[in-house]
Amino acid sequence: MVTRQNEGFRRRKIKPEMEPELVSLYKSGASLKKLAESHSCSVKVVRDALNRLGVSFRNRGNSPKYANEEFKLKVICMWDLDSNASGASIARMLGCSPSVVSHILVASGRYARPKMKGDLHPSWKGGKSIRAGYSLILLEPGHPFAKMRSFTGYVLEHRLVMAESLGRPLMAYETVHHINGDKLDNRLDNLQLRMGAHGKHVCLRCGDCGSVNVISVPIAEEDSDHAYC
Repeated sequence: MVTRQNEGFRRRKIKPEMEPELVSLYKSGASLKKLAESHSCSVKVVRDALNRLGVSFRNRGNSPKYANEEFKLKVICMWDLDSNASGASIARMLGCSPSVVSHILVASGRYARPKMKGDLHPSWKGGKSIRAGYSLILLEPGHPFAKMRSFTGYVLEHRLVMAESLGRPLMAYETVHHINGDKLDNRLDNLQLRMGAHGKHVCLRCGDCGSVNVISVPIAEEDSDHAYC
């Protein structure tokens, strides 16, 4: 139980004689947290007292340190002179929070630059990506096979290669198998269209010659008697 004798006790009220000093300190730039610590009370007590005294609270990022014209001009110049600068990068260089930079830029009529997409983005790699060992291709919404895209806009390259060879999008139950087991070898000659799951990391080869041209054939009549030996 918290009592007045306990260390760190917080008073529930600020005495009337302390109120002028409280208002003066806040207007000079002191934070609510600092005022609460100096008056041994909670931040809520300070906020309620200032509100009761009719004090207008500062907006976020509008403290004297960041609200002076010199600081504002520095932020605006860094934004205007470097077309690649972001609010976060400016905040890091100036040692403030991104919200402060955003507040200053918006107040000065400067808004966030449009997001760089596609080949305009510095990390653009031609719309290709590698995930889980497979190659993916980014398709635009207007692409003829856009219905094959995932929610991120990508499609597995081997499925796209097969779809283009067939001239139609693949159905959900159709799978594409890499004959040589290399998931990045998406040459059409290395792909087989199959129905349903076709297993993982397994491909059929002839044990004698190594050929992947393996087909199923009926058992000859003369061999049928020995089929279950």
